[in-house]
Amino acid sequence: CPAPCQKAVSPADYKSSINQLKSFIRGRKRLVTEKLMKEMKQSAAQLDFEKAEILCHRLELLNNLKTAKYSPREFLSNPNLISDRGQRELDKLQAELTRTGYGIKGLKRIEAYDISNLNGEKAVAALVVFEDGLSVKDQYRRFRIKTVFGPDDPGMIKEVIKRRLVYIDSRNSQNAEKKRKDQSFSKRPDLILVDGGIGQVSAAAAAMREAGMSIPVIGLEKKMELIVTEMGHRLRLPGDNPGLNLLRRIRDEAHRFAVSYHRNLRRRSVFF
Repeated sequence: CPAPCQKAVSPADYKSSINQLKSFIRGRKRLVTEKLMKEMKQSAAQLDFEKAEILCHRLELLNNLKTAKYSPREFLSNPNLISDRGQRELDKLQAELTRTGYGIKGLKRIEAYDISNLNGEKAVAALVVFEDGLSVKDQYRRFRIKTVFGPDDPGMIKEVIKRRLVYIDSRNSQNAEKKRKDQSFSKRPDLILVDGGIGQVSAAAAAMREAGMSIPVIGLEKKMELIVTEMGHRLRLPGDNPGLNLLRRIRDEAHRFAVSYHRNLRRRSVFF
């Protein structure tokens, strides 16, 4: 509760919060998410970083509320419920991508990237890994953007993926040494997911071409939640499609991890 009785929030802001809560309960979750996203970007553009961070935290909480939950009874009837769900989602996603021209023989390891910054300030990227439809947290990685300045998400995606691919490419001794030091990070993903549309997808594909590699890459657009491929296809799946649910879960986890890192850096810059 924002404590209107203590005058900690204006009547207008309190009314706005109540209206958002009503919309969420009525099932208009996408509308609420889009409104919060818009307000967060406006606050960042106005350099009101404190308000932007509060709104970002609300978005995280909303994403947690939208995550599917299971009852203890379901686990008792099927102890492998989570892994079975993950495999079902992977199979469905592979089938949907095959329809767009991606000939993925086996979809086991998915890597997802997300960028977090406020108008380019303290830009960071996060990489999360899912294998067999389940998160592998000890293989998550965080990056500070080094070569891109200003709000340029596609450029940042390209930088991070180029840095990531070094660990897979063992064509020279330096890369081979990196590969030996981090065996888990040297695994080649079956699919790369980026948060965004054709701009981010094209940037990721360009990074792979420059590295001499070919790994399928797709994006998940925020507004309409369309799957975007590097060939320019836009795939709209039903809201309850298992493959889309998997991509949402991976995208949201990458976003959470990126925002958490960005927030920590901003806090450190305030106190040190």
